[in-house]
Amino acid sequence: MRRVRNLCPLLLLVACASTSGDVASSKPRPCRGVVLLLADDLGAGELSSAGHPHIATPHLDALARDGLTLTRFNAAAPVCSPTRASVLTGRHPVRTTTFAWGHDLPPAETTLPELLTARGVRTAHFGKWHLGSVRAGLPTSPGGQGYATWAAAPNFFDLDPDLSVNGRVVSHEGEGSEVITARALSFLREVADADTPFFVTIWFGSPHNPHEALPEDLAAQAAAPESARAYCAEIAAVDRCVGRVRAELETLGVADETLLWFTSDNGPRPPKALARTDSTAGLRGIKGTLWEGGLRVPSILRWPAASPPGRTVDAPCGTIDLLPTIAAALDAPAPTEGLDGTSLLPLLCGDANELPPRGLGFWTVPVRGRPQHGDRILAAMARGEAHPEETPPSVDAELLSRESLPGRAAWIRGRYKLHSIPAEGTRRLELYDLAADPGEEEDLADAEPELASELAAELEAWRRSAAADARAHLGGRR
Repeated sequence: MRRVRNLCPLLLLVACASTSGDVASSKPRPCRGVVLLLADDLGAGELSSAGHPHIATPHLDALARDGLTLTRFNAAAPVCSPTRASVLTGRHPVRTTTFAWGHDLPPAETTLPELLTARGVRTAHFGKWHLGSVRAGLPTSPGGQGYATWAAAPNFFDLDPDLSVNGRVVSHEGEGSEVITARALSFLREVADADTPFFVTIWFGSPHNPHEALPEDLAAQAAAPESARAYCAEIAAVDRCVGRVRAELETLGVADETLLWFTSDNGPRPPKALARTDSTAGLRGIKGTLWEGGLRVPSILRWPAASPPGRTVDAPCGTIDLLPTIAAALDAPAPTEGLDGTSLLPLLCGDANELPPRGLGFWTVPVRGRPQHGDRILAAMARGEAHPEETPPSVDAELLSRESLPGRAAWIRGRYKLHSIPAEGTRRLELYDLAADPGEEEDLADAEPELASELAAELEAWRRSAAADARAHLGGRR
């Protein structure tokens, strides 16, 4: 039997004693800026506060003690590019046809940096992109999707990375997470001096494989299994960078009015030497699956001017909620239709521990991912050449016909989660009570047939809505 650990046993739930003023209001003082940090393949259990036996994350643990932890925060998909599309659009990736890893985010989609730029916010992106090109002037590049400043890798990166800096290939020396963090800190100093609002995304390439680490970081992991030391060292470097960003915000005098948010793009795929259940905090499944271990990720944030410290909230939410939440924090209008996400400001600001009832949908359409090796693509760019891995994947326009909705799907509503699994021309339903059974061990579908049917109908309606948006893209109507 799987034993699910408390995801944050070292965190204390502190009730908000005040119900007046800026701290407890869902309309907080204007946010000066947002820094969104995204790890690559970091699991819910891969924090020392979650009890992992080999991974130490003191800076993230401190951030949680001083901020807010969302214990049921879900990536929109169990792989990277789709989740990243959800971050920038507030929409499930099936709607945007970002079906699998390496698939582009269509330029017709409205993105968070575009919304914020129109509001006068300075925007910058540093690190992994994996949503399209990193060439200047192309609509799927960070610049084409709304970022004014960017230093990006097409996919994962490790030591001494090349990055596309606003379209120009620049070689760097050092640990990859530290390289992009240094660039982000330079940008933060610039905008702090200019006294302008800002939105910065720092998307790490770690701990995605291949796992490479500095010698001193490897030496610090001597207690871990030898084949897993580079993996643990990459997580330690990410944690160290979180501490550096937080320290710089304090030095610049903007920490209190900055929303600093850390999360991950999907569940883990740890080395074989590490127990999978340690990396998922005992949850079932890993990266690539719609079980909780593939979807539930760390989510820790701090916003001293608005959010009471030391809190944990277990309301189901996820990366689809980032756009409406960040737009609201920076006083930028978000789309009123077509979003799957909702603003989490009531949770952040201490006004609520729950959200109005809603469903969260998950759907993996059976489409192959596109292999992309960032080093090869950037080397070709530096030579002034194209690379075959830059060619967008081809998707059958009839993939999501009105009659066919292929693939595995899941639906979370409150404490319950329904899985809809293709099985010999039909679909098998499995139902789990995540509050009582977060490890998804006891299938309740036979015991609760009415509830299973109700949730299945909600999931089917949502999938048809998402498929209609996808068909509009595939048919060239968006």
